[in-house]
Amino acid sequence: LLSLLGELLPLLGEQALPYIVDIKQVSLALFQKDKKARVKNATFGPLIEVFKLHELFTKSTRERLARELGIAKLAEKFIDQLSGSTSKLSSTVQMNMMHVLGLVSELFPTHIAGKDPTVLKIFLNNLKKQMSPTNQKPDMSVIAGALKGLSGFLVRFTQSFDEGLTNPKSKAREIYKYTMMAISPQEQLSRYEVPKSGLRLLARHAGQFRTLLAENYDTVYAAIAKSCHHEKQNRELQAAGFAALEAFLKEVAAFIANPDPGRDE
Repeated sequence: LLSLLGELLPLLGEQALPYIVDIKQVSLALFQKDKKARVKNATFGPLIEVFKLHELFTKSTRERLARELGIAKLAEKFIDQLSGSTSKLSSTVQMNMMHVLGLVSELFPTHIAGKDPTVLKIFLNNLKKQMSPTNQKPDMSVIAGALKGLSGFLVRFTQSFDEGLTNPKSKAREIYKYTMMAISPQEQLSRYEVPKSGLRLLARHAGQFRTLLAENYDTVYAAIAKSCHHEKQNRELQAAGFAALEAFLKEVAAFIANPDPGRDE
C-alpha cells in the first residue's frame, strides 16, 4: 500500500496537497513503530514524494506546511539517529534517512540552520568510512544516501571551493573527492545507484567545484563520458551522465573565460 501511495503521489500532483500532512504522519508512525527494515523503507516512498511536491508550495504556505508537517521535529530525530550508533538501522534505512535530511535542508533550510555543520558531518563521515581504501566491502546504499543528502544540502548550504580559499571550514575539496570516487568506480558494478547519485550531485553543483573541475578536466571528462555510453545497461545513468557533462563543460568554459575567482566576470 505504501509503495502504491508513493507511485500515485506524482500523478496526483496538486490534488494531493490536502492530504500530505496525513500521509507524512502515517508514514512516520509506521517508521517508528514497525521494526522490520522492509516496512521502514516502504514508509520513505510517500515521504520523499511529499517533499518532491515542493514546487506546488507557495511562499506563504511553506512555513505553515513546515509546522503542520513537523519538519523541525523530523529533522532533529533523523540527525540524532544518524549522529549516534546506526548499528540497528539497515543500510537502506540509513540511505533513505540521509536522502530525506537532504530534502529538508533544501526545502526548509531555516529548520536546519545552526545544525548544518552536524548534518554535513553525517554525510561526510559516512562517505569517509565507506570509501576508505581499507574498507573491503563498502556499503553502496549508504554511499548513495550520503550523496543524495549532500545534493539537497548543498542547494542552501554551499561549500564552494573558491569560497573555501578564504573559508577554512569549507569542505568543497572533500566533497569533490568523494564525488569523483563515486562516478569513477574501480570495479564493475551490478547496480548503478552510487555513480548515478554522484553524477546528479555534480550536475546540480558543478559551479561549487569550478576550479577543481578545470584543473582536473581530463580525468573528470573521462569519468563522465564513460557514463554517457551506458544506454544498453542503464538509461538513468546515461541521462545523469549527460546532465553532468553539460554542467562540467559550462563550468570549465566559465573558468577559461575568467580563471581568477576573485575577479568579476
